[in-house]
Amino acid sequence: YYGVIDYYSVSLSDGEGISDELLAQTKEAMTQADSLKAFTEALKAFLSAGKDASEIQAAGGIDAYTEQYLSKNLRTGVAYVESEFFDWAFGEESKEGETYIIDNLATNTPYAYFLVKKPYKDPSVTVDVRHILFLVGEEEGAYATAELARAKAEEIYNAWVSEGASEERFIELCAEYSADGNSQSGGIYTNVYVGQMVATFNDWCFDESRRTGDHGIVDTSYGSHMMYFVGSHQVWRENIINDLMNEAMEEILDNQKTISQMESFQAVIDSLVW
Repeated sequence: YYGVIDYYSVSLSDGEGISDELLAQTKEAMTQADSLKAFTEALKAFLSAGKDASEIQAAGGIDAYTEQYLSKNLRTGVAYVESEFFDWAFGEESKEGETYIIDNLATNTPYAYFLVKKPYKDPSVTVDVRHILFLVGEEEGAYATAELARAKAEEIYNAWVSEGASEERFIELCAEYSADGNSQSGGIYTNVYVGQMVATFNDWCFDESRRTGDHGIVDTSYGSHMMYFVGSHQVWRENIINDLMNEAMEEILDNQKTISQMESFQAVIDSLVW
């Protein structure tokens, strides 16, 4: 399964005033729901009966409370994991706008899942980027102020650009100047995902206009960074490629194992004296 899905996940034991009758009514209403509106109405009735009235009032009433509750329980862009719900959601029989209810016998907790969107291509991307860190701080080799770090970054950057701004030269400069732990590997970060890095670093990497070979200087709380953009990857495509490569490697290893066994058998045969 290479797609991802969007869905709501709602616990039907979330409250103190939940009777067996209310639970049965809620399950029936949610199962019959054929739209998010109908599912929301069933959830609203459930929450009205099961949640503390003062809590609902503090949220601005049951409509606002239900909307907030749904918002907190929306899951988007979720990949397949082996489970009863995902087997259903990624299967051919499920439909958008349907509810799937599971009774977790281990925890005695029923869950209602509303399928918002059937499997689709994961739109997310990761990036590969190189950087040279001009560190600010008290560590050995660090610059005392952000201004000093920025000035040095601009000096090295401008000289590098005037030389042609090649990736090869960037890697050499990284080994010489970067204070980051990956300086000897060209300052490379691979498969960086959105939100992994600090804000300004992240924003530079995931700018919609970013292209292979782009470069610049970014300031963060760590210091100034000379940046070189290597490229981006579509997550769904990379997952397929990785799986195909793993399958190919397993086949190669299986073939090698067979060859090794045959060679061992031949050695035994050759050692026999007739």
